[in-house]
Amino acid sequence: AGGALTLTAGQGATSAGTVDITAGANQGGTGGVLTLVGGASTTAAGGAVSISSGTGATDSGSMTIKTPDGGSGGSSGAMVFSTGTSPSGSTGSVSFQSSAATGGAGGEINLFVGAGDTGTGGRVFARAGSSSNGAGGLIKLDGGASTTAAGGAVTLTSGAGTSGGLVSLVGAASAAGGGVTLTGGEGTSAAGGALTLTAGQGATSAGTVDITAGANQGGTGGVLTLVGGASTTAAGGAVSISSGTGATDSGSMTIKTPDGGSGGSSGAMVFSTGTSPSGSTGSVSFQSSAATGGAGGEINLFVGAGDTGTGGRVFARAGSSSNGAGGLIKLDGGASTTAAGGAV
Repeated sequence: AGGALTLTAGQGATSAGTVDITAGANQGGTGGVLTLVGGASTTAAGGAVSISSGTGATDSGSMTIKTPDGGSGGSSGAMVFSTGTSPSGSTGSVSFQSSAATGGAGGEINLFVGAGDTGTGGRVFARAGSSSNGAGGLIKLDGGASTTAAGGAVTLTSGAGTSGGLVSLVGAASAAGGGVTLTGGEGTSAAGGALTLTAGQGATSAGTVDITAGANQGGTGGVLTLVGGASTTAAGGAVSISSGTGATDSGSMTIKTPDGGSGGSSGAMVFSTGTSPSGSTGSVSFQSSAATGGAGGEINLFVGAGDTGTGGRVFARAGSSSNGAGGLIKLDGGASTTAAGGAV
């Protein structure tokens, strides 16, 4: 083995000696370079470089790796943590990790960009590796697990400003566009995790929630499907769509298909319950609720006018039965306790 080179400061009764390695200053150009390089090898792995703070009876020593403040009119120095390229194998990994603690909390890892007073704020980029012969790399953000309490949350928050910053989750453009999936966690012995989409409150107008299927330039547009959760042992999950409450009127609700294009028809609407193999099928109700201090709301069935052929029809047919009387159709005028009942 080659001879070792050791630089060791002396022990002390009150304070230990320091080791300072400083490159030379330059009054007329760039300062001297300080380089620490592990030994090369022509037959095996190159030598490692290990920089570690000192152990202690209480805390271990802290470590600071930083560039100094920039001079007048200049920038502070950049920092690069990078592994080398590899001509025929995998490149090395880069890890930032705080170790496990016994009797205390695990240390934090913080990525902060300093504030500036000119132009756009500094950015933080995280991008997984590309591949010319396989799937691209994964980016994964996991909250911490817990065996005794709730797992750690993951929060993505845009910056505050005259208007808050935008948060975008976008699948990549490709031959087939990338999907975006938002899924609550599975509950192995209790309830599954909820998924909530809520627009922000506002002083003048509240934020909107828009859910729109994708457009298609060469075929049918994308489908929008809202489905309650399935159950193998009890009733399936309900789907509830409700307008907002208000101090005066509650919000209105419109369910409609848009106008048809040139030479086409507007879309159909179907309100239907599912079939039942061994029980009753579900009912369909159109109801305006009771009013106190006002009139009950109307229910109108109108067929739009046309300019070709027979006008559109209205059908009302009660259900048939293979083992009993057919269903009833009943039209009742409204009752009144103080005046005449409603006409039919």
